[in-house]
Amino acid sequence: MGLKRWALAMALGVGALLLSSAGGETFHHPQLNSRYYRLKLWHMSVSVPHGWTLTAATRTNATTTWTVTGTAGTLQLSSTPLQPLGNAEQILPMQPGTGAAIPTGSSPYQTTSLTYHEHQFAEQVLSRNGTLYTLTLDMAPLPIRSPIAQHIIGSWKHAPRISVSEAVHRLQHLQYWYYDQFPDYSQSFANPRDGWILVGAQPAGPQESFYLFQTASGGRTWRLERYTIWQGCLTGSHPMQCNFLHSAGSVSMLFWNARDGAIVQMEFPTQRLAAWMTDNGGRTWQVSHIPVYGSRPLAGVRMARRDGRLTLTMLFMGSHARLREAEEHGRWVVMS
Repeated sequence: MGLKRWALAMALGVGALLLSSAGGETFHHPQLNSRYYRLKLWHMSVSVPHGWTLTAATRTNATTTWTVTGTAGTLQLSSTPLQPLGNAEQILPMQPGTGAAIPTGSSPYQTTSLTYHEHQFAEQVLSRNGTLYTLTLDMAPLPIRSPIAQHIIGSWKHAPRISVSEAVHRLQHLQYWYYDQFPDYSQSFANPRDGWILVGAQPAGPQESFYLFQTASGGRTWRLERYTIWQGCLTGSHPMQCNFLHSAGSVSMLFWNARDGAIVQMEFPTQRLAAWMTDNGGRTWQVSHIPVYGSRPLAGVRMARRDGRLTLTMLFMGSHARLREAEEHGRWVVMS
């Protein structure tokens, strides 16, 4: 049987979107006695059984979504290009939807999940150019582990996934050109080789996720050192893996050597500062809190270190006050 050929053009207001399977491949699955063909959609493609057809192609804001429907299920593919003035947060790492930690050895820019009694599968991948690709497959009542579902999922192709270093370089560029998109962004280099970047996501009420990146190559390569984990972190026990920033509020970070550093955060909605300290390059942190007295709200906080003393300058609306670390660790005193 010859290749099935089809084409669909849909006006999107700023041009036309052309989809075509011409030149695609048709093949046979020995276990299912079913024929498949490859569907090409912009920079993505996926193999679906004959009888599955493209039933919708919609565009909402910057996201284009294609819906493919068959007798055994529904497949949706979407593409969201990076828009620095609108969705720069898209460059931040992805965490599993359960709030758990990113699996060891996995990329922080690709995540998968099973939902609805394992009938639905979802996967997201961030590409090197910042485009977010999503695949959602609903096979109810068939399980996702069925051969048809596994074939569709395994056949999905998209642009190459972004690396942590590539993502950080984009964050640096976006922070420089579009600072308002990253109000909680701080960078510190202890020397020409060792550096850290701390980035916060958009706050959700009193909560905010933070991501700490570290380089030992002067910024050529980066790795994700630490990040906020929500699962089990608000129960009062605060297990070790939760010992990192999780309150909303602007931050300032300073490292004075490859091991020792501090992050100071204006916590919301409390009128206090959280001072996080590390002595192992950012792998673990200990926090102490500094009450802030006065009726005027904080406008910002800065850090400096001189003669072995860490000085904080709190900026209030219309004035400022300075504090320094006392001899006893964790105690802070107001400077005259």
